[in-house]
Amino acid sequence: MLDLTSQKSLEKCLLKDPIVLGPETTLSEAANAMASIKPTCELQDKAGNALEISSSRASCILVMAGPKLQGIVTERDLLKWVVQSENWQRLTLSQIMTTAIVSVTWNENLTPLTIAQLLHKHRIRHLPVLDAQGHLFGLITHRLLRSVIEPVHLLRLRFVTEVMARDIVRALPDQSIWHLAQVMMKARVGSIVVVKAHPTLEQGWFPLGLVTEQDILHLRCLGLDLKKITAEQAMTRPVKIPVQHSLVEAKQLMEKHQTHRLVVVGDQHELLGLVTQSSLLEAMNQNEMYGLVSFLEQQIQERTQELDRLNQKLRQEVQERKKAENRIRQLSLTDELTGVYNRRGFFMLVEQELSLIERQQLPFSLFFFDVDNLKDINDRLGHGVGDRVITDAAKILQSCFRRADIVARLGGDEFTSFAPVPQAEADLICQRLKEAIASFNQQQHRPYKLSISIGYASYGEFPPHASLEKLLAQVDEKMYRNKQRRKQRQQLTDA
Repeated sequence: MLDLTSQKSLEKCLLKDPIVLGPETTLSEAANAMASIKPTCELQDKAGNALEISSSRASCILVMAGPKLQGIVTERDLLKWVVQSENWQRLTLSQIMTTAIVSVTWNENLTPLTIAQLLHKHRIRHLPVLDAQGHLFGLITHRLLRSVIEPVHLLRLRFVTEVMARDIVRALPDQSIWHLAQVMMKARVGSIVVVKAHPTLEQGWFPLGLVTEQDILHLRCLGLDLKKITAEQAMTRPVKIPVQHSLVEAKQLMEKHQTHRLVVVGDQHELLGLVTQSSLLEAMNQNEMYGLVSFLEQQIQERTQELDRLNQKLRQEVQERKKAENRIRQLSLTDELTGVYNRRGFFMLVEQELSLIERQQLPFSLFFFDVDNLKDINDRLGHGVGDRVITDAAKILQSCFRRADIVARLGGDEFTSFAPVPQAEADLICQRLKEAIASFNQQQHRPYKLSISIGYASYGEFPPHASLEKLLAQVDEKMYRNKQRRKQRQQLTDA
């Protein structure tokens, strides 16, 4: 039986290969080192078989000079300097590391319980472990300890409302990531909830997404200007849990979506709080751990196969993400004339979105647009005016979609857009577009009348697992039929 009161149990969840770098390592090199994730926990199941529990090596760096531990740099420390300093890439770890280190010497009295108490007492998440000679022996992290003791806590009949954080740091969709980073550091939090005013509750907020420390570090490492990126552009879709649900349901939801944070909502989907893996651990008490350790042993055996599958999936996703980032750096993704995405950028981004949407079974709609009479305008008024028609069409399309939607010019007079919305919202978008075109023609007094043919379809109309090329062909065909019907109606009217 796995005994959480013994040193043997603690040894099995000791991180033996933490990230160790020298004091003269630059922050640029450190940020790249923190991108690696490796399963390192050597927990065993009932039969004695090795059990990998995915533990992030990227949450801190131990700064060593020879055999001596000189300091520690956490992910939050790194974020602070990456955001605040223009020359962050040239700074070294010795300039930003924490030298007042809380550590522990390995001895026979250490147990998971005593370590949990030590982390809580000093309000830290990373505890270096030294041997009798003062040399580094390993590292114990808050997250790795949680992976060992979490199931015990979840047996108790408790609810989300008991452990959720109610004082939530919020941001609006149009605020810059730079602003969010400053707020995050001032409030000393690891994430911000992006919100909008609730449509029916006067004092309520509706959660739109989450922005975390890791998101900001990732954007900065890509060389992007954080002042030009909005919260809406960078946020990830939140995983929500109703306030009346139990902690068992919270645990299951975290595992299903592979997330560390759940947004707690009320009956009208208003923002009420936030539940994290840390809050689950902090809610645990010693009596539960002493009395229910046998349950953990059973859970480990049942979860071994699932953890192996998730570890493999995580490694594949990390590799795919790195490949995608390299392609983004190498390729031009926007149309030079209009500034919207080009065909290459559209396919790259939408194929990634479709992969996520299919896994989570979310709705989406795909649109195809054709600028009418462009050839006639080019022949009569010149290609300069024709280019203006294209840019006018692009601006109107962008104004009718959200910033999170993907608008692109496929080439010539053809545009497309992808939006993660159901059929009803797609109908509203098209109605909004028609009204915008009519208003444009009435107000701008161009030497031409702007006209755009539209074809669109939503997820229920598409065949399952069809390629993006086939999806586009389907909405292109709908657009062409709509264009022909308009021409026929116009001919009847002229007759």
